[in-house]
Formats: sequence, C-alpha cells, structure tokens
Amino acid sequence: MPDHPNIAVVVLDTLRYDTFDEFFDWIPGTSFTNAYSTSHWTVPAHGSLFTGLYPSEVGVHSQSLSLDCDEPTIAEELHGSGYYTRKYTANLNIHLWDGWDRGFEKNIGPDELVSYYDTDTLDFSKFLSQSDGSGLSLYLSAISECIKGEHSTIYSLLDGTRRYFESKKRGGAKSVLRQLEDETFDDREFIFINLMDVHVPYYPPKEYRTLSKEVSTNNWEPFVGDISNLSDAKIAYNDAASYLSDMYKKIFSKLNEDFDYILTLSDHGEMLGEFDMIDHTYGVYPQLSHIPLVISGGDVTESTIDVPVSILDVHATIADLAGIECQTHGQILLNDPQAKNRLVEYHGFLPWLKERFVEKGVPEETYEELNQPLHACVNKDGNYSFETHSDGLIVEDGLQHQEARRNIDSLVSQLTVREVSTDNSSVEDPVMDRLEDLGYA
Repeated sequence: MPDHPNIAVVVLDTLRYDTFDEFFDWIPGTSFTNAYSTSHWTVPAHGSLFTGLYPSEVGVHSQSLSLDCDEPTIAEELHGSGYYTRKYTANLNIHLWDGWDRGFEKNIGPDELVSYYDTDTLDFSKFLSQSDGSGLSLYLSAISECIKGEHSTIYSLLDGTRRYFESKKRGGAKSVLRQLEDETFDDREFIFINLMDVHVPYYPPKEYRTLSKEVSTNNWEPFVGDISNLSDAKIAYNDAASYLSDMYKKIFSKLNEDFDYILTLSDHGEMLGEFDMIDHTYGVYPQLSHIPLVISGGDVTESTIDVPVSILDVHATIADLAGIECQTHGQILLNDPQAKNRLVEYHGFLPWLKERFVEKGVPEETYEELNQPLHACVNKDGNYSFETHSDGLIVEDGLQHQEARRNIDSLVSQLTVREVSTDNSSVEDPVMDRLEDLGYA
C-alpha cells in the first residue's frame, strides 16, 4: 500500500447491527462484531467520528447542532496533510447546520445529490435555512436566487420544480453511485459518504417493496400508548436494507477501483419495538448504539474481531492509515485493539420537539423527565449496561449492578464537557418540513 493511501468512509445511516448481519455479509475484510457508537442519532455520532471525542466534549448533540468546536476535524487534518477531501451526504443534519463542511474541498449535500443535471444547481436546503422570508416571499427569493446566483438558472428552476412534486424519500445510494461514476480520483484521496436508504420514511424502489406505501414512524407514540404501525415499519425497514445492500455492492465495487481502504459502518441503529420503542429519537438502548463496522482493503485480513470497539476508533484508524497524528480517544483498529470501557450518551430531545410531544398528549412533566441526559457503557468484556428514565439502570447478564454503575460514573467523570447553549434558533418552515419527514420534528 502507498504511504498515503486513498481512504473511503461510508456510513450506512440508521443500519442496525443485526440487519447488517443479515443483508451485508458479502463485505470483505475485518469485521468488528462489538462496535458501538457514542450516541443514538446522527449529529453526535458524526461529531465523534469527525473529531475522535465524545459528543459532550465537542458540544455537538441535540442541544447544539453545529460542528463549531475548537478541535480540528479529521477532514481538516487530512486536507492539511495534502489529501483531497470530499463529502457526499444524503443526510440533511450533517449538511444543513454550520461547520459540517469543515475540511472538505468538495461538499455535496442532499439536494445536489438528487439533481438530475450534470451542472451546478441551487442548494435549496442551505438556501432555505439561511433565508429570512417565508411563504410567498421565500418562494420569490428562491426564484431570484436561481436567476441571479452563481448557478445554472434553467436547471435550478427545473430542479426546484421537480423536488416540489417528487417523493420526499431521498436515500442517496443511487445518486451517490451516479456521482462516483462521473468522478476521477487521483492519489491522496479521502471520501466520506452518508447513505440514508434505511432511514425513515422507509420507501425502497418498487421491486423491493413488500408494502405499496411509504412507511414513517411517530416518535411521540411510545410515550402515549402503542406504536400504531410497528408491523409495517419492521417489514419496510428490512425491504429498505435489502435494497441498500444491492446498491452498496455497486458503490463498494466502484470505490474498490480507486481506494486502498474502505471503512463501512453505521452511525446508530433503530428501535423496532424493543422496549416498546420505535425509531432513534430517544434513549441509549443497545439496538441504537451497537453498530456494524468492517474495514476492507488489499492488505486487510479476512477476520472477525470480538473485542468491544467504538466509533471513536474509526477516527484514530483513519488518521493512522493516512500517516498523520491526531488527538483522539480512539485506538487503531488494525493494530490489535485492546478492550476498553466505552461510553454512550443521550442529551435529550431536539428543542423543537416539545411542542409536538405535548400537542400529541405527552404530559409536559413527562417530557421534561425524558429530556434529561442518559448514559450507557459497553465494558471490556462486551457487557452492555444502560440508564433509562423509567426503570433506572439496566444491566445485561454477566455484570453486577454496582460494577456497571461504577463503569458509567467513571467514564462520565473523565469527560471534559464543553458547555453549550441550547439552540432554540428558528428554522424555516420548508426545512422543518424536511426534518419532519426524517422524524426529527
């Protein structure tokens, strides 16, 4: 392998470990069976992936969505060492908010991914999020930007019209594949990809659908009664995973032509009825934090490692492969990783969810209780213990309650927490609509 190999990191957003095991066993390389995220959802998990620190330490989580910490990101470190850095994300949350483009020379977001046209069109997500108007004035300002901005006017207008009428489901895999087929890669390349094809709303292409309808979930339902469409959610989620597996085979094959290492993982899982929960809005349940992780490459052995590892270790491994030094809590995954206790964090709901939850019947005092932080720990032996608001600390067999409590308290005490102000800034209605489609509003 070259001294500065080409490195690809692909996040299969919201993919559970057990679902990955069922549909993605074709991925070659070293597989880590006990890999854990640092959080239950995208923003904090990617904060850790990009910085090698816990979400509390970089202040990137549900209460502060921007990647505005002082610590450098892995993309900044790689760019500074001579890498050409690219990001393709179908996930709005690591594109819309400030700072998520740090270090990336090429930054392609959800709207650009779904553009049908091989030319520069308006990034509607960022434009809408940065606009002050609403209603007709916002619509007119978007038209004005299409005409006056540094974009192709006709194709921007066509894109905007098509987006208005098309399905809200934009998983990204098909668009990313098209982008990769049009790219030319050189030496010292780093690419980061996030694919949303198993994220709500679950709606794979017709040939993969058991159900004819798009399936979404209601994040407030577990707190007021039964989950209304759990059976449909399970079916549609698996259908989406089957589709993503087939699409990722094509993406992986294309990446394998130009990249020396491919790191495939998820940022978090999904609740599908366990503990009477749905989606990934709340908690530090093992179904949310246990993630798939495989490292593939020409000199990577076909093996399985059962030692508990963390998404923090992916950060350290990227740096090691690139031959650079970074400050990180992670360890190098291809160098006999050692078992360590690892923390998982929950920082409460996104600020704007309170109105929706209360409107749907969740008592305000219940909401406030559920909004308090929680922690979990996977210990050196792979035992998982996690806090809940309803049942206290839940401990897996093989671990004593007192030891589990000490493990969590010790890890929390070691954090250097970055204090942040809760981000209650207003979000434009079109952007909030997009977040609602994804279950974040």
